Amino acid sequence: MMHPPLTPQGGFRPTPYGFQPGAQWSPVGQGFPPPRYHGAPPPWQQHPPRRSSTGLLVALVVASAALLGVMLLILTDSQGSTVDVQYQNEDYEVPPVSDNPPDFHIPDTETEARKYLEDNPLYDITLPSPVRCEIQLSDKQKKSDAALEEELQSYMNCLTRVWGPALEEAGFIPITPKVTVVPSGSPFQSKCEVEAGPNAFFCLLDQRIFLNQEVAESLAEGGPQARSMFHLIIAHEYGHAVQGRAGILGAGLRLQYHATSEKEVLDISRRKEVQADALAGLALNSLGHSLGVTDKDRQEISEMLYEIGDDQLRRRAGLDPDQEGDHGRGENRRMWGERGLNSADVGVSNSFVAPSSEVR
Repeated sequence: MMHPPLTPQGGFRPTPYGFQPGAQWSPVGQGFPPPRYHGAPPPWQQHPPRRSSTGLLVALVVASAALLGVMLLILTDSQGSTVDVQYQNEDYEVPPVSDNPPDFHIPDTETEARKYLEDNPLYDITLPSPVRCEIQLSDKQKKSDAALEEELQSYMNCLTRVWGPALEEAGFIPITPKVTVVPSGSPFQSKCEVEAGPNAFFCLLDQRIFLNQEVAESLAEGGPQARSMFHLIIAHEYGHAVQGRAGILGAGLRLQYHATSEKEVLDISRRKEVQADALAGLALNSLGHSLGVTDKDRQEISEMLYEIGDDQLRRRAGLDPDQEGDHGRGENRRMWGERGLNSADVGVSNSFVAPSSEVR
Protein backbone atom coordinates (compact mmCIF):
# COMPACT_ATOMS: atom_id res chain seq x y z
CA MET A 1 0.00 0.00 0.00
CA MET A 2 1.30 3.42 -0.87
CA HIS A 3 2.35 6.00 1.71
CA PRO A 4 0.50 7.45 3.55
CA PRO A 5 -1.42 4.34 4.72
CA LEU A 6 -5.02 4.27 5.83
CA THR A 7 -5.18 3.15 9.44
CA PRO A 8 -7.81 0.79 10.89
CA GLN A 9 -9.37 3.79 12.62
CA GLY A 10 -10.02 5.40 9.27
CA GLY A 11 -7.42 8.14 9.64
CA PHE A 12 -4.53 9.05 7.43
CA ARG A 13 -0.89 9.29 8.28
CA PRO A 14 0.14 12.55 6.63
CA THR A 15 3.72 13.71 6.50
CA PRO A 16 4.57 16.90 8.42
CA TYR A 17 4.94 19.77 6.01
CA GLY A 18 8.46 21.06 6.54
CA PHE A 19 10.39 23.81 4.82
CA GLN A 20 13.72 22.72 3.39
CA PRO A 21 15.82 25.81 4.12
CA GLY A 22 19.11 24.56 2.75
CA ALA A 23 21.69 21.83 2.67
CA GLN A 24 22.71 22.47 6.28
CA TRP A 25 19.20 21.68 7.51
CA SER A 26 17.70 18.25 7.14
CA PRO A 27 14.15 17.56 5.92
CA VAL A 28 11.58 16.79 8.57
CA GLY A 29 10.90 13.23 9.63
CA GLN A 30 8.20 11.00 8.23
CA GLY A 31 5.14 9.39 9.71
CA PHE A 32 3.03 10.03 12.79
CA PRO A 33 -0.25 8.94 14.40
CA PRO A 34 -3.48 9.29 12.42
CA PRO A 35 -5.45 12.52 12.71
CA ARG A 36 -8.91 12.72 14.15
CA TYR A 37 -11.33 14.27 11.75
CA HIS A 38 -15.02 14.42 11.08
CA GLY A 39 -16.60 14.54 7.68
CA ALA A 40 -18.06 17.86 6.65
CA PRO A 41 -19.80 19.10 3.53
CA PRO A 42 -17.57 21.01 1.13
CA PRO A 43 -17.43 24.71 2.01
CA TRP A 44 -18.98 25.69 -1.30
CA GLN A 45 -22.16 23.97 -0.02
CA GLN A 46 -22.12 26.09 3.10
CA HIS A 47 -22.93 29.74 3.64
CA PRO A 48 -19.87 31.88 4.41
CA PRO A 49 -20.01 33.44 7.89
CA ARG A 50 -21.51 36.91 8.05
CA ARG A 51 -19.43 39.76 9.38
CA SER A 52 -20.80 42.15 11.95
CA SER A 53 -20.24 45.86 11.52
CA THR A 54 -17.60 45.75 14.25
CA GLY A 55 -15.68 42.90 12.66
CA LEU A 56 -15.90 39.18 13.13
CA LEU A 57 -13.94 37.43 15.89
CA VAL A 58 -13.39 33.85 14.82
CA ALA A 59 -12.16 31.85 17.84
CA LEU A 60 -10.25 29.12 16.08
CA VAL A 61 -6.75 28.56 14.70
CA VAL A 62 -5.17 29.01 11.21
CA ALA A 63 -5.06 31.92 8.91
CA SER A 64 -7.43 34.76 9.96
CA ALA A 65 -6.54 37.99 8.33
CA ALA A 66 -7.11 40.59 5.73
CA LEU A 67 -10.29 41.40 3.80
CA LEU A 68 -9.98 42.81 0.34
CA GLY A 69 -8.90 46.41 0.35
CA VAL A 70 -7.69 49.09 -1.95
CA MET A 71 -4.18 50.45 -1.68
CA LEU A 72 -4.17 54.22 -1.42
CA LEU A 73 -0.80 55.90 -1.85
CA ILE A 74 -0.02 59.57 -2.10
CA LEU A 75 2.94 59.18 -4.41
CA THR A 76 6.21 60.90 -3.73
CA ASP A 77 6.50 64.04 -5.83
CA SER A 78 9.65 65.19 -7.56
CA GLN A 79 10.71 67.01 -4.37
CA GLY A 80 10.63 63.75 -2.36
CA SER A 81 7.56 64.31 -0.16
CA THR A 82 6.46 61.70 2.40
CA VAL A 83 4.50 58.67 1.24
CA ASP A 84 1.17 58.21 3.03
CA VAL A 85 -0.17 54.65 3.10
CA GLN A 86 -3.67 53.54 4.01
CA TYR A 87 -3.51 49.97 5.27
CA GLN A 88 -6.30 47.53 4.59
CA ASN A 89 -8.26 45.26 6.95
CA GLU A 90 -7.64 47.52 9.92
CA ASP A 91 -11.07 46.68 11.35
CA TYR A 92 -10.51 42.94 11.10
CA GLU A 93 -10.23 41.19 14.47
CA VAL A 94 -7.65 38.44 14.32
CA PRO A 95 -9.00 35.30 16.03
CA PRO A 96 -7.21 34.26 19.20
CA VAL A 97 -4.86 31.31 19.24
CA SER A 98 -6.47 28.08 20.40
CA ASP A 99 -4.97 24.79 21.53
CA ASN A 100 -8.04 23.04 20.13
CA PRO A 101 -8.61 24.22 16.55
CA PRO A 102 -11.51 22.78 14.56
CA ASP A 103 -10.84 19.49 12.82
CA PHE A 104 -9.42 19.64 9.33
CA HIS A 105 -11.37 17.97 6.56
CA ILE A 106 -10.38 14.93 4.50
CA PRO A 107 -12.78 14.33 1.58
CA ASP A 108 -14.56 10.99 1.44
CA THR A 109 -14.08 10.44 -2.29
CA GLU A 110 -11.48 11.08 -4.96
CA THR A 111 -14.00 13.19 -6.88
CA GLU A 112 -14.56 15.47 -3.90
CA ALA A 113 -10.82 15.61 -3.28
CA ARG A 114 -10.13 16.80 -6.82
CA LYS A 115 -12.79 19.49 -6.37
CA TYR A 116 -10.93 20.84 -3.34
CA LEU A 117 -7.60 20.73 -5.15
CA GLU A 118 -8.45 21.94 -8.63
CA ASP A 119 -11.53 24.14 -8.19
CA ASN A 120 -11.21 25.45 -4.66
CA PRO A 121 -13.22 28.64 -3.99
CA LEU A 122 -10.11 30.12 -2.39
CA TYR A 123 -8.68 30.47 -5.90
CA ASP A 124 -11.32 33.10 -6.69
CA ILE A 125 -10.11 35.46 -3.97
CA THR A 126 -7.92 38.54 -4.39
CA LEU A 127 -5.78 39.48 -1.40
CA PRO A 128 -5.69 43.05 -0.10
CA SER A 129 -2.61 45.23 -0.20
CA PRO A 130 -1.00 46.76 1.72
CA VAL A 131 -1.70 44.98 5.00
CA ARG A 132 -0.12 46.18 8.22
CA CYS A 133 2.51 44.22 10.13
CA GLU A 134 4.19 45.92 13.06
CA ILE A 135 7.15 43.59 13.43
CA GLN A 136 10.46 43.67 11.61
CA LEU A 137 12.30 40.39 11.28
CA SER A 138 15.62 42.05 10.54
CA ASP A 139 17.18 41.96 14.00
CA LYS A 140 20.36 39.88 13.90
CA GLN A 141 20.51 39.52 17.69
CA LYS A 142 19.84 36.06 19.05
CA LYS A 143 16.63 35.84 21.05
CA SER A 144 15.52 33.59 23.85
CA ASP A 145 13.00 30.88 23.01
CA ALA A 146 10.22 32.86 24.70
CA ALA A 147 11.11 36.14 22.98
CA LEU A 148 11.36 34.50 19.57
CA GLU A 149 8.08 32.68 20.11
CA GLU A 150 6.35 35.94 21.03
CA GLU A 151 7.73 37.66 17.94
CA LEU A 152 6.70 34.83 15.63
CA GLN A 153 3.22 34.68 17.15
CA SER A 154 2.88 38.37 16.31
CA TYR A 155 3.95 37.50 12.77
CA MET A 156 1.16 34.90 12.70
CA ASN A 157 -1.29 37.70 13.44
CA CYS A 158 0.04 39.64 10.45
CA LEU A 159 -0.32 36.64 8.16
CA THR A 160 -3.77 36.03 9.57
CA ARG A 161 -4.79 39.57 8.60
CA VAL A 162 -3.94 38.58 5.06
CA TRP A 163 -5.47 35.10 4.93
CA GLY A 164 -8.32 35.04 7.45
CA PRO A 165 -10.86 37.14 5.54
CA ALA A 166 -9.87 35.39 2.31
CA LEU A 167 -10.64 32.00 3.85
CA GLU A 168 -13.93 33.29 5.25
CA GLU A 169 -14.95 34.73 1.91
CA ALA A 170 -14.24 31.35 0.33
CA GLY A 171 -16.47 29.65 2.91
CA PHE A 172 -13.84 28.26 5.27
CA ILE A 173 -13.17 28.83 8.96
CA PRO A 174 -9.82 30.57 9.57
CA ILE A 175 -7.65 30.16 12.62
CA THR A 176 -4.45 31.74 13.89
CA PRO A 177 -1.85 28.97 14.10
CA LYS A 178 0.03 28.58 17.34
CA VAL A 179 3.81 28.81 17.00
CA THR A 180 6.12 26.74 19.17
CA VAL A 181 9.85 27.45 19.31
CA VAL A 182 11.76 24.31 20.25
CA PRO A 183 15.02 24.75 22.18
CA SER A 184 18.19 23.75 20.37
CA GLY A 185 18.82 20.03 20.66
CA SER A 186 15.38 19.30 22.09
CA PRO A 187 12.77 17.00 20.51
CA PHE A 188 9.62 18.40 18.94
CA GLN A 189 6.67 17.95 21.32
CA SER A 190 3.90 17.68 18.76
CA LYS A 191 1.42 15.16 17.42
CA CYS A 192 3.79 14.75 14.51
CA GLU A 193 6.69 12.41 15.10
CA VAL A 194 9.61 14.55 13.98
CA GLU A 195 13.21 14.00 14.99
CA ALA A 196 15.09 16.71 16.85
CA GLY A 197 17.06 19.00 14.59
CA PRO A 198 17.12 22.39 12.86
CA ASN A 199 13.72 22.22 11.18
CA ALA A 200 10.64 24.33 10.64
CA PHE A 201 7.36 22.59 9.83
CA PHE A 202 3.58 22.72 9.97
CA CYS A 203 1.92 19.80 11.74
CA LEU A 204 -1.52 19.13 10.31
CA LEU A 205 -2.53 16.94 13.24
CA ASP A 206 -2.47 19.79 15.75
CA GLN A 207 -2.46 22.58 13.13
CA ARG A 208 0.55 24.28 14.65
CA ILE A 209 3.84 25.62 13.33
CA PHE A 210 7.10 24.51 14.91
CA LEU A 211 10.50 26.14 14.58
CA ASN A 212 13.70 24.83 16.11
CA GLN A 213 15.79 27.56 17.74
CA GLU A 214 18.78 26.32 15.74
CA VAL A 215 17.15 27.68 12.59
CA ALA A 216 16.85 31.14 14.11
CA GLU A 217 20.40 31.00 15.46
CA SER A 218 21.75 30.05 12.05
CA LEU A 219 19.90 32.96 10.47
CA ALA A 220 21.11 35.39 13.15
CA GLU A 221 24.67 34.43 12.25
CA GLY A 222 23.98 34.52 8.52
CA GLY A 223 24.56 37.11 5.86
CA PRO A 224 22.25 39.73 4.38
CA GLN A 225 19.92 37.09 2.96
CA ALA A 226 18.99 35.84 6.44
CA ARG A 227 16.15 38.35 6.79
CA SER A 228 14.55 37.30 3.51
CA MET A 229 15.00 33.63 4.36
CA PHE A 230 13.22 34.05 7.68
CA HIS A 231 10.28 35.76 5.98
CA LEU A 232 10.12 32.96 3.42
CA ILE A 233 10.29 30.10 5.93
CA ILE A 234 7.48 31.40 8.12
CA ALA A 235 5.23 32.48 5.23
CA HIS A 236 5.74 29.07 3.56
CA GLU A 237 4.70 27.17 6.69
CA TYR A 238 1.72 29.47 7.11
CA GLY A 239 0.85 28.62 3.52
CA HIS A 240 0.51 24.99 4.60
CA ALA A 241 -1.80 26.11 7.39
CA VAL A 242 -3.95 27.87 4.78
CA GLN A 243 -4.00 24.67 2.72
CA GLY A 244 -5.11 22.77 5.80
CA ARG A 245 -8.07 25.04 6.49
CA ALA A 246 -9.08 25.14 2.82
CA GLY A 247 -9.25 21.34 2.62
CA ILE A 248 -6.30 21.13 0.23
CA LEU A 249 -3.99 19.10 2.46
CA GLY A 250 -6.75 16.66 3.35
CA ALA A 251 -7.69 16.29 -0.30
CA GLY A 252 -4.08 15.62 -1.18
CA LEU A 253 -3.93 12.90 1.46
CA ARG A 254 -7.02 11.24 0.00
CA LEU A 255 -5.45 11.10 -3.46
CA GLN A 256 -2.12 9.94 -2.08
CA TYR A 257 -3.85 7.11 -0.28
CA HIS A 258 -5.45 5.96 -3.54
CA ALA A 259 -2.25 6.43 -5.54
CA THR A 260 -0.97 3.39 -7.39
CA SER A 261 2.70 4.39 -7.57
CA GLU A 262 5.33 6.29 -5.64
CA LYS A 263 5.63 8.59 -8.66
CA GLU A 264 2.02 9.67 -8.20
CA VAL A 265 2.51 10.24 -4.47
CA LEU A 266 5.54 12.44 -5.12
CA ASP A 267 3.70 14.44 -7.77
CA ILE A 268 0.93 15.32 -5.30
CA SER A 269 3.50 16.22 -2.65
CA ARG A 270 5.34 18.57 -5.01
CA ARG A 271 2.09 20.26 -6.04
CA LYS A 272 1.34 20.97 -2.38
CA GLU A 273 4.83 22.31 -1.75
CA VAL A 274 5.11 24.62 -4.75
CA GLN A 275 1.64 25.91 -3.94
CA ALA A 276 2.89 26.79 -0.45
CA ASP A 277 5.74 28.69 -2.12
CA ALA A 278 3.19 30.68 -4.13
CA LEU A 279 1.02 31.29 -1.05
CA ALA A 280 4.09 32.59 0.77
CA GLY A 281 4.78 34.96 -2.10
CA LEU A 282 1.19 36.20 -2.10
CA ALA A 283 1.32 36.95 1.63
CA LEU A 284 4.68 38.71 1.43
CA ASN A 285 3.34 40.79 -1.44
CA SER A 286 0.45 41.97 0.77
CA LEU A 287 2.66 42.61 3.80
CA GLY A 288 5.62 43.86 1.79
CA HIS A 289 5.18 47.59 2.32
CA SER A 290 4.79 47.31 6.08
CA LEU A 291 7.59 44.76 6.44
CA GLY A 292 9.87 46.84 4.26
CA VAL A 293 10.35 44.13 1.65
CA THR A 294 12.52 45.63 -1.07
CA ASP A 295 13.16 44.65 -4.67
CA LYS A 296 16.45 43.22 -3.43
CA ASP A 297 14.57 41.11 -0.88
CA ARG A 298 12.29 39.80 -3.61
CA GLN A 299 15.28 38.86 -5.71
CA GLU A 300 16.87 37.09 -2.75
CA ILE A 301 13.67 35.16 -2.08
CA SER A 302 13.60 34.01 -5.70
CA GLU A 303 17.24 32.95 -5.52
CA MET A 304 16.72 31.05 -2.28
CA LEU A 305 13.72 29.19 -3.65
CA TYR A 306 15.91 28.02 -6.50
CA GLU A 307 18.69 26.95 -4.14
CA ILE A 308 16.36 24.82 -1.99
CA GLY A 309 14.92 22.91 -4.94
CA ASP A 310 15.16 19.13 -4.73
CA ASP A 311 17.72 19.00 -7.53
CA GLN A 312 19.93 21.69 -6.02
CA LEU A 313 19.90 20.13 -2.55
CA ARG A 314 20.75 16.73 -4.00
CA ARG A 315 23.51 18.17 -6.18
CA ARG A 316 25.17 19.83 -3.19
CA ALA A 317 24.88 16.55 -1.27
CA GLY A 318 26.66 14.70 -4.08
CA LEU A 319 23.52 12.81 -5.11
CA ASP A 320 21.72 12.42 -8.42
CA PRO A 321 19.96 15.77 -9.05
CA ASP A 322 17.58 14.18 -11.53
CA GLN A 323 16.03 11.81 -9.00
CA GLU A 324 12.43 12.74 -8.26
CA GLY A 325 11.90 14.65 -5.04
CA ASP A 326 8.90 15.71 -2.96
CA HIS A 327 9.28 19.52 -2.97
CA GLY A 328 10.07 20.48 -6.55
CA ARG A 329 13.09 21.45 -8.62
CA GLY A 330 14.73 24.80 -8.08
CA GLU A 331 13.47 26.46 -11.24
CA ASN A 332 9.90 25.46 -10.45
CA ARG A 333 9.98 26.51 -6.80
CA ARG A 334 11.34 29.88 -7.91
CA MET A 335 8.65 30.19 -10.59
CA TRP A 336 5.78 29.51 -8.18
CA GLY A 337 7.20 31.82 -5.53
CA GLU A 338 7.52 34.62 -8.07
CA ARG A 339 3.96 34.07 -9.24
CA GLY A 340 2.82 34.80 -5.71
CA LEU A 341 5.19 37.72 -5.15
CA ASN A 342 3.97 39.41 -8.33
CA SER A 343 0.24 38.97 -7.81
CA ALA A 344 -2.69 39.43 -5.43
CA ASP A 345 -4.86 36.76 -7.07
CA VAL A 346 -4.83 33.50 -5.11
CA GLY A 347 -5.67 31.67 -8.32
CA VAL A 348 -2.04 31.98 -9.44
CA SER A 349 -1.20 29.37 -6.77
CA ASN A 350 -3.35 26.63 -8.32
CA SER A 351 -0.61 24.10 -8.90
CA PHE A 352 -3.09 21.23 -9.16
CA VAL A 353 -4.09 22.11 -12.71
CA ALA A 354 -0.55 22.94 -13.81
CA PRO A 355 1.27 20.77 -16.35
CA SER A 356 3.68 18.22 -14.91
CA SER A 357 6.62 20.19 -16.31
CA GLU A 358 5.85 23.00 -13.83
CA VAL A 359 5.80 20.73 -10.79
CA ARG A 360 8.80 18.49 -11.43
